[in-house]
Amino acid sequence: MFKFNVVVAMENVGSLESFGEAFKVFFEKVKKLVAEGMSCRVLKTTCWIEYAGAVMYFYDARDLAYKVGVLKGHGELVEPLPKVDPQVVDIAFAEVGLKQAEQLFVELENFVKFDEKVFGALKNLAIKD
Repeated sequence: MFKFNVVVAMENVGSLESFGEAFKVFFEKVKKLVAEGMSCRVLKTTCWIEYAGAVMYFYDARDLAYKVGVLKGHGELVEPLPKVDPQVVDIAFAEVGLKQAEQLFVELENFVKFDEKVFGALKNLAIKD
């Protein structure tokens, strides 16, 4: 069974058994860093929860926390943590993983197109000499 690995500001905070537990640790650490002046850019790029090979960054994790009832109102953690349907969490992480794979394929395709243009230009230069 997979665990939820929490990373905040590129620091591995730990692995937890449930999304609720992981999000609680994640949210409390992020909230502290935001209060200390963490920028939105750092928040978006260096804070995530990893599960089953998929990485869910802060805003997606926050949205899932609202969806499953771990967060309410204006960002209040629900205590005690509610029982979360693991299928909802599995599907959410699978969707994020698919979205990330699609982005990777687009970036790879763009790189290949760029590489072909550069190679073609170099080839043309070599032929002229």
